[in-house]
Amino acid sequence: MPVSKKQLQRLVKIVSLLKENRYPNTGAIVRYFNSADLYESHYTGFGCTAKTVSRDIKFLKEALGAPIRYDMERRGYFLLNPQWTFDCPMLDDAVMTGALFGARVAEQIFPEPLRSLIRNAVDCLLTSNETGMSDEAEVSSLIVRTAREVPDGAVFALVFEAWQKRNSIRVEYLSNGRMFSGIVNPHVLLFDNGIWSIVCDTPEDSAVQSLDLAGVKNAFNTDRKFIYRKDMAIALVNECPALEDSRTFDVAGDKMVA
Repeated sequence: MPVSKKQLQRLVKIVSLLKENRYPNTGAIVRYFNSADLYESHYTGFGCTAKTVSRDIKFLKEALGAPIRYDMERRGYFLLNPQWTFDCPMLDDAVMTGALFGARVAEQIFPEPLRSLIRNAVDCLLTSNETGMSDEAEVSSLIVRTAREVPDGAVFALVFEAWQKRNSIRVEYLSNGRMFSGIVNPHVLLFDNGIWSIVCDTPEDSAVQSLDLAGVKNAFNTDRKFIYRKDMAIALVNECPALEDSRTFDVAGDKMVA
């Protein structure tokens, strides 16, 4: 079945939302598309109805074999097999330009392993797509400076994995010349004003804390799982907490408290 350019753009974004485990429902996808119309000038005609989105999801399932299911508890769609791939045709120039510049920014502000993950993904795209840039453009001349130091690579890698898998971690944290230790649940990974931090709580206390990763000197896996608190992410989108004092922590017993 032939697919129009506008529908292909919608399909790509729907699959992206599913791959990111956002559990979008039809209404959320419509709102996302309407937002894309406002901010992404190279995408036109995203504004659509719930009926259009339902047809797109049906097309993904029936024509492309996407293992899309609906989660009644989370009230949204998800991929039964997260490894399912959507063999998308060649991307247009605007998309590739955005990906290339995103990779360049990532190289300068993201710690490993995130830096290499993004760079490798863009490298794979470049093997079968044009860059969309002028032949005279020199990407290395795009320079991004951050306000704070980059966290230790080994620490960031462990925190990044724990954030993905929702594992509690034990951290050793340096504040005001003193080393503290405690177990935290990294619900949100945040980059704000040049500062990498985790927004977390502890197994014993649900109070929200922000922890500057530059102050974390060591991190260790635990065998504990935690339940993701979506309210943290929603609150951060609406009003990001100030992180200037996030190095100020004390220890009560075996937990870190603000």
